[in-house]
Amino acid sequence: MSDVAATDFPVGCTVSVVTQGEQVQGEVFAFDSASDTVLIHQQGSTPFHSNLRLLKVAYLKSVQTGAPAGRPVAPLPTVDAQRCKDREAKALQAAQAEAAKTGVGVSNEAQQVFDALSKTMPCHWKQQNIVILNEVCLVIVLLLLVLFSYVQHLT
Repeated sequence: MSDVAATDFPVGCTVSVVTQGEQVQGEVFAFDSASDTVLIHQQGSTPFHSNLRLLKVAYLKSVQTGAPAGRPVAPLPTVDAQRCKDREAKALQAAQAEAAKTGVGVSNEAQQVFDALSKTMPCHWKQQNIVILNEVCLVIVLLLLVLFSYVQHLT
């Protein structure tokens, strides 16, 4: 739909648009002419929930603009940049800690042993060995040989 312009999507106005098989109704939250997209806010199932629909204008079959919302459009709250950086650092630290739990070049059985041990006590990988409580170094190759011989002995 090439004849749709930014004036068709004033912020705060109610709209009803038909896409490639769906009708979407809501309030225009934002319109970006550079990417040719409109962001429509819809009420959710409760007052505490809402839906945001990002639609590409080129895929809209029809647009019906209603009256502006009865309330003035509130400005967006400011973003606390330091809080964002803190959250990013915390997420990065958590991702690195999770990645450190995966052994490099170890067998599935060795990883399973590590996963079982790490549930009950702090441990980490040191190359292909497991270090438990920063005191005990468990050599996986020897452990798997002992376990294999034990299983052979049982059968």
